[in-house]
Amino acid sequence: MGGVLLLIRNSIPHKFYSNISYDYAEGVSIKIANSFIVSSIYCSPSVSRNKSKIFFKKLSEIPGPHLIGGDFNAKNISWNNSSSDLKGSDIFNIFSNKNYKFHSPDSVTHIPYIGNPSCIDFAISRNVSGITNLKVINDLSSDHLPIIFKINSHISKNESFAFNFKKANWKKINEFVHINCLAINNNIISNRNIDECILQIEKLLKNSLIKFVPKKNNNHSVRYKYSSEIDLLIKERNHLRNQYKKTAINHFRSLFYQINRLIRSRIAQHKLELFKDKLASLSTRDNSIFSLTKALKKKKCSIPPLIGSSNLVYSDEDKANSLANTFKNNHLIVNSIDPVVRRSINKITNNFDLSVPFDEESIVDTLCSLNVKKAVGFDKIPNILLKNLANNKRFTQLLYILFNECLQNAYFPDRWKVAIIIPIPKTKIPSDDPTQYRPISLISCLGKCLEKLILDRLNKFESENNVFIKEQFGFRKRHSTTHQLVRLVESACVGFNLKKSTAMAFLDIHKAFDTVWHDGILHKLLQNKYPIYLIKLLKSYLSNRYAFVRINNSSSCQYEIAAGVPQGSLLAPHLFNVFLNDIPLPKNAKLSIFADDTAIAIEIGWKKLELAKKKTYGSS
Repeated sequence: MGGVLLLIRNSIPHKFYSNISYDYAEGVSIKIANSFIVSSIYCSPSVSRNKSKIFFKKLSEIPGPHLIGGDFNAKNISWNNSSSDLKGSDIFNIFSNKNYKFHSPDSVTHIPYIGNPSCIDFAISRNVSGITNLKVINDLSSDHLPIIFKINSHISKNESFAFNFKKANWKKINEFVHINCLAINNNIISNRNIDECILQIEKLLKNSLIKFVPKKNNNHSVRYKYSSEIDLLIKERNHLRNQYKKTAINHFRSLFYQINRLIRSRIAQHKLELFKDKLASLSTRDNSIFSLTKALKKKKCSIPPLIGSSNLVYSDEDKANSLANTFKNNHLIVNSIDPVVRRSINKITNNFDLSVPFDEESIVDTLCSLNVKKAVGFDKIPNILLKNLANNKRFTQLLYILFNECLQNAYFPDRWKVAIIIPIPKTKIPSDDPTQYRPISLISCLGKCLEKLILDRLNKFESENNVFIKEQFGFRKRHSTTHQLVRLVESACVGFNLKKSTAMAFLDIHKAFDTVWHDGILHKLLQNKYPIYLIKLLKSYLSNRYAFVRINNSSSCQYEIAAGVPQGSLLAPHLFNVFLNDIPLPKNAKLSIFADDTAIAIEIGWKKLELAKKKTYGSS
């Protein structure tokens, strides 16, 4: 049996409505902008009359304004056939009784290899006004010809665009920011002043983008330019099809199918030649070879219908809320309040520790080191803009005042603690189970600049005080998975030369980053005698964090992150290492850690191993 496919532009607001599926017919329906329902259907030509009536009756019962289109495999004089069959009469009666109108082109839509042409592809509507300009498209190769028509309906589209930074006027942007920085109040005393200053900076930066960076639409469609030979063959094929439609002479039909096969072969060959030319032009100098490799390997993640609380959810908004509920449950506090830890945390509030201010040079270095390919966060301020403002003296002075007030007040701004969560499948094939998705946080790029400055302070303290255990290789400078593997392999080889066997157990912490205990992190920072001003700032960083899931143009409700560290932030991996740093070290075994992945290895002499085997399994 055939199937159905309903394609709709992302810019048109829509959501899934229903799915009707039998072994002989299928229909999928969406609702457009709370306006009308569109159904795409297919009904098998070999289905019995009674079964087809069941399908079409169910389809006709969809309430409200409704537009149906597809392959009905039924004939009736009402949609431009010379005669009517029984199935066509049933369809006409069912939908006429429900006040539907029939829309069909003036010419045939199906030219079978055997049999006479007919019109079996058409549209039916109820209370959908302004359907005009129906016509058949002859340019495609199928024996079913597509029909197109217009619907005069006003729908507010989801505007989707991106800034074209290749054509940005960076000189004008710097001048604009330089002049308008003076209007921003930098007399910051309270946390409220900090939040107001951030809003003013955001407004200034967004205005600079709107004024001096042109927009480009997000249309990534690829059109192949065919050779003149292929264009001529397509024209000849279309001419033969029109001749057959007019005369019904089988010779024209045979020639049509013959040329159609030739066109397919020529197009495949043409695309192969284009790809060969593309490969020949690649170079490592301009990164074109890496860009193509990434494009070929990267697959767009389309999230299928997800298992909700009671049934499957189909719309992006419902999917986002389903995933948000799952991620929220991952962040629940599972630790009971330990009185020792509570007293330890209270010391942070009571203690006063002078902070050493950030210098302006470190802020400039942070801006210069930004990765321009990173995604924007909640405030939509891109790294490429911040990087190009690194030498703007007034702007960096403003950030110098802002960041140091955050440090002095031990306050990480609330606006920079809101994360956009992008769900990424844990497996190659996206699952319908919400628990099989990993949350990746997109946070403010300005907020990440402050994170980077804090991280530099943490790294300096840890380097001077040798804080981390040597077994941890995760998220540390000059440490990688390769180094950890070399360490393991070397140890096993040395043991083998000493006639010892090495046994290993590999452990993985379930939901490691999502369940980290905030008070536990702060307690362990205190135990390791980190500067109090940094601990107080990190306490603010971890508290009152919120997130929402985004899928395409739809978002979930916000939820609080009561536990865990935000995946995608700069400080999260570091704080996780702090939390795991007091892991017990076994006496007669070797521990190897990379973030939350842990391996425990133990060596045993061959003679002892044989004795242990005999004790366990017997002499046999």
